[in-house]
Amino acid sequence: MPKHLNSVLAAVINIGSNAVYLKIAEVKAGLLNILEYLEYPIYLGRDTFTKGKIDFEKVDKLCDALRGYKEMTESYRVQVLRVVATTAVRDAYNRDYILNQIKVKTGLGVEVLDDSDEKDYIYKEIIKQIDEYPNINEKKDDSLISYIGTGSLGIAVYSKGHIVFNHNIRIGSLKLSELLSSVQDKTDRFYVVVEEYLSNFTYMITKYLSGNKLTYFIGSGREIEMIASLCQAKKDGRVLIIPKESFDKVYDYIKDKTPKQLMKIYSLSEDKAEILLPSMGIYRALLNCTDSDAIYAPIALFMDSILNEMLFPEEKQRLDKKFYESTIFCAKRIGERYFYDSGHAHRVEKIAMTIFDKMKKVHGLGEKEKILLQVSSLLHDIGKYISIKKHYIHSYNIIMASDILGLNSDDLTIIANIARYHSGLLPNAEDRNFKSLSFNDRVLVAKLLSILRLADSIDRSHSNKFNDVQVKFQENLLDIVAYTSSDTVLEEMTFKRKSEFFEEVYGIKASFRKKVQ
Repeated sequence: MPKHLNSVLAAVINIGSNAVYLKIAEVKAGLLNILEYLEYPIYLGRDTFTKGKIDFEKVDKLCDALRGYKEMTESYRVQVLRVVATTAVRDAYNRDYILNQIKVKTGLGVEVLDDSDEKDYIYKEIIKQIDEYPNINEKKDDSLISYIGTGSLGIAVYSKGHIVFNHNIRIGSLKLSELLSSVQDKTDRFYVVVEEYLSNFTYMITKYLSGNKLTYFIGSGREIEMIASLCQAKKDGRVLIIPKESFDKVYDYIKDKTPKQLMKIYSLSEDKAEILLPSMGIYRALLNCTDSDAIYAPIALFMDSILNEMLFPEEKQRLDKKFYESTIFCAKRIGERYFYDSGHAHRVEKIAMTIFDKMKKVHGLGEKEKILLQVSSLLHDIGKYISIKKHYIHSYNIIMASDILGLNSDDLTIIANIARYHSGLLPNAEDRNFKSLSFNDRVLVAKLLSILRLADSIDRSHSNKFNDVQVKFQENLLDIVAYTSSDTVLEEMTFKRKSEFFEEVYGIKASFRKKVQ
């Protein structure tokens, strides 16, 4: 049984696209026990997805709801509270003003989650469920995982215990409904419009997933339980199983119905009826990208994932470790897509990791920063796929446009900048990409970059000259000894040039010596 925080009450407030939610929880008998769950309907997503901003009247209503939730957490004597916001606030161009109003009017600070952060919480919960579900896990077949939010869609490939690929798409059930709402009243075949709109995404997804035989489709999202109920899904433990045949039958029945008809037929609320067809359309498109005979839907709830992280710190550490292993798998998958020199990348990775570990007392960085260096080591040269000339700039652009599990947009910006400066250029305060970083991130880029440049110089010829590379750090000297009988003039020259930046960043000398073996 995982260790947990005894006698602690935790709460999460989630500012979503359709409502603002509150969950208060404790640990009971080693499990998460929900004490209170509330939701207050407020359709922020409709404003963001149609106008790009949230009207101030809705912000006032939001603040009223937040004040009420805050009072409830105080009456429960909640010790740990997180307030998070997702797509509707994240994508609103007046979000800074909204966050300031919330802070002033309620005293609450809001954490706006990056799209990748939001998906990571769900994927962690799904992985935990899959690990406990033998029907999928024991067969070791590849699966397509999806999380369909109101404003975004995440897909991932799960293979042999790890996520090896992920991609985020800026479309979701509510966003799709709002984008196409203007044509819904103009046609009695609205489902055709939905399918045609989704076909472009389906085409790209099949390109991304080419080469993967996907035996299972694992679906999650706010509407999945409603869809499972309509399709009379079976339940196996904590996994809902929606047979493809049942799903297709319901889809074919509802596809030419209006939201008002669906409200009457299924006793749905207006907002649920409006997004039913778009939701099922997205699930259907993804299901058809696989060989799965059903949608397997683990009970994986976004807010529960956050609460589990707050109340089960040791379980969080275990999941984080497994998750970051998947981060490296995803990075390698990107490298393969751009035909990287895997031998060189892995040699640079190994040397960079060794230098990082030997210098822990000097750089003061942790495991997360080590992962950023590791990914940078693997992907620093991928720009060569586009052109050898100024490949470091192409590497920067590719990384900035990529999705890597476990890394958010800030992390990718750091990695991209490291790749940009790994070759000849050095960070310059006048460079727009470097200047836009915070002070702490600029220092972090410099620290990790200086290590990568040393590691890269030792394999400058990309020819695996060395039988072994040993690193020692003592008395303000980083001493690197390489064992080889090959000529190392090129490596020594490159190391001498690149070590200057290392010495500037750390105030430490770096030496490279060859020993014949």
